[in-house]
Amino acid sequence: MEQKTDRDRLAVNIIRMLANGAIQKARSGHPGSPMVAAATAYALWQRVLRYGPEDAGGIQRGRFLLSSRDASMLLYGLIDFAGITAVAPSYEP
Repeated sequence: MEQKTDRDRLAVNIIRMLANGAIQKARSGHPGSPMVAAATAYALWQRVLRYGPEDAGGIQRGRFLLSSRDASMLLYGLIDFAGITAVAPSYEP
């Protein structure tokens, strides 16, 4: 297992803050799941999943699913942090 670097720790903390900020702004949800799962989700995205922000709809991309509603903000934070944008232009405001 690779050692965590300062950059990894910073990335996990940024993901936590993105999720927590979104929860506070929405005045809905609970920050527990994103705070606890951020390190695991980051490790999966860095070391296991295959994706490219420029081709988010690619057939070879990895999938990351969450069953918990409370953790959905974690997924949104990961997507934002990874630089992934909407697949179809009609999704963009």
